[in-house]
Parts: sequence; C-alpha cells; structure tokens
Amino acid sequence: MLLDKHAPFVGIKPRAHTNAPWYDRQCQQAKAATRRLERLYRRDKTDCSREAWRRQSDALRQTLRQRYVEFWSSTIADNANSSKALWSKVNVLLKTPESASSLTHTADDLANFFQSKINKTRLATANAEPPNIADRCCSQLSTFDNVSADEMMKIVTNAPSKHCCLDPAPTWLVKRLLPLLAGTLATICNATFQEGVFPTNLKAAVVQPRLKKSTLDPDDMNSFRPISNLSFLSKLVERAAADRLRAHFDSQQLLPCRQSAYTGHKFN
Repeated sequence: MLLDKHAPFVGIKPRAHTNAPWYDRQCQQAKAATRRLERLYRRDKTDCSREAWRRQSDALRQTLRQRYVEFWSSTIADNANSSKALWSKVNVLLKTPESASSLTHTADDLANFFQSKINKTRLATANAEPPNIADRCCSQLSTFDNVSADEMMKIVTNAPSKHCCLDPAPTWLVKRLLPLLAGTLATICNATFQEGVFPTNLKAAVVQPRLKKSTLDPDDMNSFRPISNLSFLSKLVERAAADRLRAHFDSQQLLPCRQSAYTGHKFN
C-alpha cells in the first residue's frame, strides 16, 4: 500500500536512440574527450582550458565529417555494381527527418504552454532580491561609432549563411551582391545607432518548437524548446553593436556582465 501511494507505477514510452552507421568508436572517443574538456573549462574558467576545449571541438567536427565522408564513399563504391543495393543505401541519405508538422500540438497550444512557463518563472522570481552589482570607475560610452561599408562587408562575410522566411532575399544572394549592398546595410545600422531605437520590424521572429532530444516524447510539450529565427538584418545590427561594446569593455578591462557603461541612447 505504501509503495502504491508514494511510488505508483507510471507508464513510460521507451524510445531507442540509434547512432548513425558511420558513428564508430573513434567518434565516441573524440566526443568523450570534448565533453571532458568542456567540464574542465566550466569548472576552472581559465583561458588555457577554454583553448583546449576549442581545439578539441574543432578536432571532433573534423573527425565526424571525415568518418561521414569515408563511410558513404566506401558504401557507394562497394555497391557500384548493384543498382538495387546502391539505391537502398542512398535512400538513407535522401530520407527527410521527422518534422514538427506531424505532431498533434497546435501553434496555439505551444504558444500558450511557453507563455505559461514564462509567467511561472516571473511569478516565482517576483520577490527575489535585486542583484548586487558593484560600480566601477570607467569612461562612459555615450555613442556608437559609425559602421563603414568595409566593416559591414566583413560582418556579412563572417556571418553564417542562414536565413528565415522573414528575409526578403536569401543570405547567399546578399553575400554575392555584397559590394552593392554593403553601403546600404551600413546606413541602416548607423541610423539605428544614431536614433537609439531598434526598429520594430527587426524584432519579429519566427518561433518554431524543437525537441530537446530525439529520445524525448513528442506528445509531451515539456520535451520542446522554442527556437526563434530572426531576420538576417537584425543580426547584422546586433553584431555591429556587440563589436563596439566588446571593444569598450576590452579597453576598460571590464566584464560585460559586471558593468553597464553605456549611458547614451537607450535601445527600445
């Protein structure tokens, strides 16, 4: 009776996680080494541990990519004389993954669920004491320097080639036409800095639910996290502002999370 009361049976849907066919022991060892160095950095927070974690992360990506290419190259070569066997293997590459469109949750259900989580968090922290931030003497940052066309070209070139449905043109096309668009993009960014107001249309985002892990139950909305896809232009303004803040913090030898030195226009 006590077990039934305090530890009742609960139905669980087991979901087996199957590794990719090319994911072998070498990949597992590289991933384990990366996780180990990540935990070391999270604990020590030193530049040395961070650099070791970064190098191992790069090595992990190279290992995964190499094993992926080697596996499918050898698989295609081994089945080159059999069309049936070849297409059965290639079909794995052409198969699209399961998307959120097959779920039973509606957009309103997910929106209400995520909004309720935000409301609960705000309610739980309503009576929390304000953080104690120590003031430091430093020079004030009252304005942002203007962005030149050359700097904008560097920002766009280094940015990932991602875009969402809010973008009027794909990012790869913007990069191809960058010599013509760099001046216009810089002007938009400078106007935002001068007015001190982030445009309302750039605050829009396409929110999509994504499973936290492939092994979680898609019928449970707690298994999802909201992913906001922003417009490419909003990311450019953000990167330009972040570069100026970072340069100011470096010149003052301050940490961004400990000091608010910007006293000019307040971004809305």
